[in-house]
Amino acid sequence: MNRLLRSRGMALPLYLALSTLLCLALLSVTQLGQHARRQFYLQSVADNAAMSAGVLMARQLNFAALLNRALIGNQVALAQWVGLHSWFNMMVSLINNSATVLSFVPVLTGPMVTLKRALKGIKLGTERGLSAVVMLHVAIIQAISALQTVLQHTLIAEIPFSIEDVVAAHDDRLEWDAFHGGGIVPFPALWWRLTQVESTRDKEQSAFFKTLVLKSRDPFSKKRTYNWLDTYALKIRRAGGSDLATRWNGEWNWHAIDTVSAHWRKYWAFGSMKERLPLAWGASAQYVRVKRWASLYGESEWINPWATWLGWQSMPRLKVKQPAFRFVRLQHKARLGADKIVIKVTDPESEQQAVAKAEVFFSRPNSLFPRSDSKHEKENLFNALWQTKLSPLSLIEQTVLGIQAYEKST
Repeated sequence: MNRLLRSRGMALPLYLALSTLLCLALLSVTQLGQHARRQFYLQSVADNAAMSAGVLMARQLNFAALLNRALIGNQVALAQWVGLHSWFNMMVSLINNSATVLSFVPVLTGPMVTLKRALKGIKLGTERGLSAVVMLHVAIIQAISALQTVLQHTLIAEIPFSIEDVVAAHDDRLEWDAFHGGGIVPFPALWWRLTQVESTRDKEQSAFFKTLVLKSRDPFSKKRTYNWLDTYALKIRRAGGSDLATRWNGEWNWHAIDTVSAHWRKYWAFGSMKERLPLAWGASAQYVRVKRWASLYGESEWINPWATWLGWQSMPRLKVKQPAFRFVRLQHKARLGADKIVIKVTDPESEQQAVAKAEVFFSRPNSLFPRSDSKHEKENLFNALWQTKLSPLSLIEQTVLGIQAYEKST
């Protein structure tokens, strides 16, 4: 009986010890659960902050692309207006030349003289109106040029404020840091190097942008060449086009020539078909008259050489100077993770950390936005097709951030 009572008394310390262990285990599991929930929460904050920063980075590149496209669009518009002025002058020349021939008919002498005077007034009013329109486009180009530089600085400065707002919206006690890909260089030290503001004052950059603009011309600006009359023995050939001349100081000057000539064979029935009689010619220059042979003007220099020379000799000027302007270009040098941003969020109370990375990328899928040549388009700042995505940390980034956390803790 005494032994049984002693055995029952020994069970109590064991029960207390087991209960204590169970309580400690339950407390530990609870703390681990709280730690895990807090870690998941911090990771969500870091992901949101990184995505927000990445969206702003992509938006900056898309804004630059849209403004570059606006620059090209206004340049093409200038080519159209200068070409329209040249075409109008050609039509005035055609009517004047016809009126001169018809004025030798006594009955038509008076009406033809009146027609010439009316055309002179119409031509003067048209030139003033076109000068005002061209001046407006030049002013728009200069405004866009200034806006490019302002937006580059404004949007970069906005990114840290956006990150702060996102983090504070979750928990204003949290701390954050932003780095470039690699986790070493603070943001936005390398982001400044991803794009570069170029100017047409630089000969190479001016030639680069000029090539893009000339390729973007519409059919009217590029080549206005076709036949008004096409027979075996006689052809009335119409030719013309607009072109661009760049000056050493970065100024751009659009110019155009339009011609009409009669072509016939040397012996009417046989022989080569050549220009025999210029019928009409017109030309226009935005600011100054360019040198001869500066352009083929839609093959007018080959098709109607006499009429082209007459047009060049009489080339009027709209007298609107287009100063040098700026555009933004993507840097393709070593980026060192400039197009990636790493956000580290820290809870100062629990000393827990979460890290997320976002990157910007250019994508033009041919299935949605096919190119005319069906080629893959490389990243550029002339199509607003920049996007952002979350991406996993690389091994190097994990190592660098781990070393930083260890050094901070010690």
